[in-house]
Amino acid sequence: MEGSDTYLIRPNHQHKFKPAIVKECIREIVREQLSGLKYEPEEVSELSRSLAECIKDKVKNAGFDRYKLVVQVVIGEQRGQGVKMSSRCLWDADTDNYAEDVFMNVGGFVLITLLGRGVEGGADLSKTVFSSILCVFHLFRTACSAWWQFLEAITTDDQRVDDGSLSDEKMRAVNPRPTLTLQQATELTQQLYRVTVTEITTLPSYIDQNFLVADKEGTKYVLKILNSVESKNTTLMEVQTLTMSFLCQHGVPAQTAVYTTTGQLMSMEEIDCGHGAQTYCVRLLSYLPGKTIAESPVTMWDLHNLGKLAASMDKTLQQLVSPNLDVLQKDSSLWSLSCIPLVEGYLSVMDGDPLQEVIQAVIEQFKSHVQPKISSFQKGIIHGDLNDQNIIVTPVANGHHEVSGILDFSLLTNGCYVFEVAILIAYLMLENPSPLDVGGAVLAGWESVMMLNDDERDSLFLLVLSRLCQSLVYGRYNVKKYPDNKKYLLTTAINGTRLLTKLWELGKKEVERKWFIDSRTYSDS
Repeated sequence: MEGSDTYLIRPNHQHKFKPAIVKECIREIVREQLSGLKYEPEEVSELSRSLAECIKDKVKNAGFDRYKLVVQVVIGEQRGQGVKMSSRCLWDADTDNYAEDVFMNVGGFVLITLLGRGVEGGADLSKTVFSSILCVFHLFRTACSAWWQFLEAITTDDQRVDDGSLSDEKMRAVNPRPTLTLQQATELTQQLYRVTVTEITTLPSYIDQNFLVADKEGTKYVLKILNSVESKNTTLMEVQTLTMSFLCQHGVPAQTAVYTTTGQLMSMEEIDCGHGAQTYCVRLLSYLPGKTIAESPVTMWDLHNLGKLAASMDKTLQQLVSPNLDVLQKDSSLWSLSCIPLVEGYLSVMDGDPLQEVIQAVIEQFKSHVQPKISSFQKGIIHGDLNDQNIIVTPVANGHHEVSGILDFSLLTNGCYVFEVAILIAYLMLENPSPLDVGGAVLAGWESVMMLNDDERDSLFLLVLSRLCQSLVYGRYNVKKYPDNKKYLLTTAINGTRLLTKLWELGKKEVERKWFIDSRTYSDS
């Protein structure tokens, strides 16, 4: 009967808040309205309101009408400062959730958070209570004396953001790193894949968890448990899994995912690792034999072939087709080489180490010398983390090696090709007894497939140094969060500190001259 009470006291399953859908709504509005964002203080207030209203309306129309929505938009000028943002609200874990997104370009940044609170019993939306949303902004040293020019934050309920001071303990969420026991991993493998596990050991990882698994036939697999934060982005996980399969089909030695008993390539599992149940993305991947390149005495021709393989892989990815490739647009990722100024926000972890001055100098050089050139860099899908732990090789004749595996596509991104070259050079120098010889070999291999333009070549030295800075600083930062994984997190620090210092002392002109001369010798031969 019309107007009768439905007695629904909360959103049903079909209409529960879905962060992936909401995030896509946010991104659509952001793409429409912020493509050419320039930071104009006098226009920020109206832009904040407009964005918040448009996002709220779009999400409502996506079927979340039984939710109270609060949209928070924070806009600031991009000057290399660090920003930490934390939100709190009364929470029903069964129905409530949130989605967030970040947009950043050379001029400014926009942080958007949408919180969805399920409405009970048809209650008036205006009576649903949210506790205060707290936002903490830590401003770090910038190149000039003015640290912060302007910040405008507004929600659709006209709630101002508190400029409070949450402690680091309150800001830190539940530990997202999975810490399954061997027994838990064994049972999970048998339950999801019906694989009878006869051997299982742990493998190193940054903030995920990997296990080497063998069944009764001796077939080996890698069980990968993704951290709970990144597990929320299921669309990104699907694209990464698709990419690995696509590359494998095109002759690149990448892992492929094994189907679960229900025919899925990944499974979202709620697991309690001792600090409360969290949802983790679980995949069983094919095992690729060999040793990491960090453990192998590779030759210069091996490095040349690595550069060639990296370029060939990225060129192959130009053919990748998926309706969800936009999730690879990570303009504000901490590990993106376009976001080196963000490293400044973490420099306090250096604790007065003399290396901090070198890192600060590299960042300033990046801002003045590289940042203005990024728009001219060639762009496409890149692996994003071709480090010496993610490349597996096997020995062949005459002391040479061939690549038998490319691992870990978690930083897969739509980025700049020169970033891929710089990352590869930076990490391959770490364990090489003649680190200055690495650049020319890798560059020659890369340019046998794809040539760098003048701006890319002119930026290569600083990009290599920038990746070393990222790895050293973020490694120390994450050790404080995950001290039990200290050995792996500080892998770069063993040789990276000495390497960064040496490269900085030699200078751009001398190092680049050697790289470019060496690369020509490979071309001539």
